[in-house]
Amino acid sequence: MPIAKPAQVIQPKQPVLQRDNTLVPEKPLAVDTRYEPRRHLLTHLSGAKWLVNYYKQLKTEETASEAFNYHRPLPYQQYMFIERLELRVTTPLTESYDEENAAMTVTGTSIVPPSIVPDNGDHFLADIGDGRTGFFHIKTITQKSYFKDTTYEIEYELIDYLSNDLKKALDACVVNEGHFVRSYADYGANPVLTNTQYDQYNKLQKWQVRMARHYFDSFFSTEYNTFLIPVPGMVIYDPYIVEFIAKIWDTEMVPQLDMLRVYARDNKDNLIVKTLWDAMVNMDPYMLAKVKTKFGVIPRRAFPTGLAAFGSFTYSRIDYIYHPIDSYDPISGEVIIPNIGPLNVKEHVSKFSIDRSLSLPMTKLPGLGFVYEQFKEKEKQPDAKKFGTYDTYLLSPAFYNGKKEEMSKLEAILYGAFNDQPVNACDLLPILEDSINWGEMERFYYIPLLTVLTRCALGDLSR
Repeated sequence: MPIAKPAQVIQPKQPVLQRDNTLVPEKPLAVDTRYEPRRHLLTHLSGAKWLVNYYKQLKTEETASEAFNYHRPLPYQQYMFIERLELRVTTPLTESYDEENAAMTVTGTSIVPPSIVPDNGDHFLADIGDGRTGFFHIKTITQKSYFKDTTYEIEYELIDYLSNDLKKALDACVVNEGHFVRSYADYGANPVLTNTQYDQYNKLQKWQVRMARHYFDSFFSTEYNTFLIPVPGMVIYDPYIVEFIAKIWDTEMVPQLDMLRVYARDNKDNLIVKTLWDAMVNMDPYMLAKVKTKFGVIPRRAFPTGLAAFGSFTYSRIDYIYHPIDSYDPISGEVIIPNIGPLNVKEHVSKFSIDRSLSLPMTKLPGLGFVYEQFKEKEKQPDAKKFGTYDTYLLSPAFYNGKKEEMSKLEAILYGAFNDQPVNACDLLPILEDSINWGEMERFYYIPLLTVLTRCALGDLSR
């Protein structure tokens, strides 16, 4: 096999300005300019997609860049193997005949995704379309811009066809392995995941789809075309969680969601009300301090029809609305709803509904399921808390009050996410695997929350 020549790096035609250190202050001056996000670069790259197995040379400051050589000792040629790296072909493979050397050469050019900086001595294996795998060497590297984040165009040459001996020699030089994930490159994150991270990535993706489908199969009512709280004998609608579900899931993940009906809340006064779901949309800790935490089951007929908007739950066949309340007087039967005012519910519902739905929070109604967990002697912190053991909406008072020592694992992970702490996949995956075994009420309210944490964990894998 011929020994490839070292790659030649071609700088952009418009070079980066060279500053005179004697004239530049230690802290650079602020300028009115615009930073071009890295994800824009990959999105607008032209050319066909070509998936290759890339061997990136690892070297120190004292190590020279050299092409692969069978005869070089292993400590002096080490590679990081990147599986299925996405190149964008700008010039397809072209054959040319060198009459002087009586040799045929095959060359081409491609764009390397942002975050991947090609180097002298890099190689890759790729399907060349005739049933064989080619072994390519990078000849030249061209930087495509002089911005902070840039892409590189590489020119490569076919120097051999893959054989068992060549593959064995290459694998012997691999000291690190990585997997290219395009979605991370789109958003400017490191797109190369380690084997452990890639395994966690696949598991999180699987659970994200599994939870969505399980949720639809368990809680979607074909009669009302929406999700109803699973309380036997009562038709109860929580508009806040249904609106949130419509934001986090789509028909690509669950095709049947195109049947979902989101009943409109009332007009402008009621739309001002914020819950934990609203705070989770942007993980806003400032909104978290303003969300409503006291809820009650309000008869639909108790809402003033004068405030109802077209398509709202007021004109539906739903019996009860799980809604924020400011206070409730069980003697007078008067409940005060935020931004709407006092309502008298005694004339509209039975004594059972008054006593069980308003004087006690929704979470204490009977038959609400349980949290399944394996009992461990040293395990004092549960994965999640059972509904009916606290008076606040969705999560316990410990979460809203910031008492970490009293939180469940689920609450602690979410609280950390609100405070810009990464969501560790190792901590979240055991909870995901256990969640399918929980009771109905826990699954109804915790699965959408777990979906948010799963997406946070996916984003934090590349940190």
